[in-house]
Amino acid sequence: MHKDELWQEYDLTGKPLENGGRLASLGNPALADKVRCGIAIVQIYRQVGNDYEILFQQRSMKVDNPGEWDLSAGGHIKYGESLQDAAVREAKEEIGVDINKNKLKLACGDVFCNISHTFFYDWGDRKDGFKFDDEEVMAIKWVKLSELDGFWKNKLKKYLAEDEIYLAEVKRFFVLEKRRNGDITK
Repeated sequence: MHKDELWQEYDLTGKPLENGGRLASLGNPALADKVRCGIAIVQIYRQVGNDYEILFQQRSMKVDNPGEWDLSAGGHIKYGESLQDAAVREAKEEIGVDINKNKLKLACGDVFCNISHTFFYDWGDRKDGFKFDDEEVMAIKWVKLSELDGFWKNKLKKYLAEDEIYLAEVKRFFVLEKRRNGDITK
């Protein structure tokens, strides 16, 4: 994060404010404020046999939530930046990968302290080749969908580990993905 960055602000319905740029140095707004900052998250996944694997990152000891496991990549949306462009930028900045914004699949949006949008990206058969910024990330790990519950509740940073609604949305994405691929019919 650069202290002089401008983050996109949104009203409480999730509409971007045209004059809503918040300096990163001010941090996230208080819950009582009438605006929220935008967050874009990208969850990278791949199919392995009949299961899926989801990529997680372990945060560097130099950033917030040091040493804790987190989602693939994500961060604040810069002022005037699209959701997809923010997801692509964060994937490049945090784990060193180029992803095609046209292949992002929007899974869910959340309004709480921030306006967050989670995209999923199918890694397919690509070689790993992750080159993460060790200022932000110290390790990455693929977790099988069949092992997600245990990893989520026992390894992820606290506020994610306790977010059962978000976990349900992640699982729902994969149920729908299996349907799209013809792996399940109902």
